Amino acid sequence: MKFAALPPLFKRTHTAGLAACVAIGVIAVLSACGGGGGGGGPSATSLGVTTQSVSGTITGFGSVYIDGVRYDDSLASVRIEEDSTEPRSIESSALRLGMRVELSADDGDRAARIHVIPELQGPVSEVQADRFVVLGKTIRVVPEGASAGTPTVFEGLTGLAGLAPLRVGQVVEVHGLPDATDANTIVATRVELKTGSGAAILRLTGTISNPIPGVGGAGSFTVGSITVNFTAATRITPSLGALVAGRKVAIWSDTAAVGSVVSAKAISVRSAQSTDASRFRVSGIPANYNSVNKTFDLQGLTVDASSATLEVKGGVLANLGSATPVRVKGDVVSDVFKAREIRFVVLDDSDEDSRKALSGELSGLVTDFVSVASFKVRGVSVDASSAMEFEGGTAAGLANGRNVKIEGLQTATGIRAKEVKFLP
Repeated sequence: MKFAALPPLFKRTHTAGLAACVAIGVIAVLSACGGGGGGGGPSATSLGVTTQSVSGTITGFGSVYIDGVRYDDSLASVRIEEDSTEPRSIESSALRLGMRVELSADDGDRAARIHVIPELQGPVSEVQADRFVVLGKTIRVVPEGASAGTPTVFEGLTGLAGLAPLRVGQVVEVHGLPDATDANTIVATRVELKTGSGAAILRLTGTISNPIPGVGGAGSFTVGSITVNFTAATRITPSLGALVAGRKVAIWSDTAAVGSVVSAKAISVRSAQSTDASRFRVSGIPANYNSVNKTFDLQGLTVDASSATLEVKGGVLANLGSATPVRVKGDVVSDVFKAREIRFVVLDDSDEDSRKALSGELSGLVTDFVSVASFKVRGVSVDASSAMEFEGGTAAGLANGRNVKIEGLQTATGIRAKEVKFLP
């Protein structure tokens, strides 16, 4: 199956192979789709040729884990796309659980670049039992205990209860995955309360419909239920002519929305560009599974799952229609993205490899120690009160400054430890 129109992800490069990329934000940046094994490896001293392109959710640190796969971030350039200026450089210590990122790496799983890309930012307008609304988008929260996906991580809020009706209007930043059955719904991986100057920025992503060209470079279009107005002063990347129906865009504004109308300060059209990556990994919610051809759509890609080397973890191919998130690893062969492994993102304490849980992992020094049930590692809250195994020490040995490795399950506030290993 050939890759169709380039947006949003894949494009042919030269005869050496294919690449996956997407320009998101104010400049074109690497998209994420592939690569890498799990496990440790020596500390990086230099980067090799970038061969992997990865798109996914941060699930742990030490260095950084993307959907359970470890990448050494010691030499990585880390940036976050938060407003209409160039993406801002940040320290890797500023990365947080639940963030959606795009990463490029070499064959040794050493990351060269990590790009943090929020999906949405704006004021909460409505709160329901398991979801809320921001700029016309429905944000669905994954609760703790859900069998599919990882729980939505909250920061600055006590879960969905922190978005009580009395606090409607507060600004939140949302990371997440587009729902496979409803383009106007985002399944949240992270929700962060924004305060201070950060609360003045609006960010909206989606697909253009009803474009109306204006006079002198002005005009409007809609994204979901929101009307986006732009003027000749609006910064449009790559050009005004790219604002056509069906194109995916990211919109920024530093002024409040008026009803369902946003005045854009900057608009970036997502478009593909090449990279030399040849191995890809992408996570998302599958859609349109074809049981005859064994193909499905994922994050704008058509994935061929018919390969004889296909390995399905956590389910069977028929479950690709169940809206359970998946992590797909594969290669591009003759213009086709062929899946070599599909792992369903499930939370299951079973020891069977076919139902292996997507664990959260942390390595680093203990800080903010209050008790075994309350401390931090790499800025992530840890509860080790129900840990079944301690290696190299005991629960009584936990204290600020101790070097530990934590493995457990992700919660809405951090990691619930199953194993604690004391390191030198």
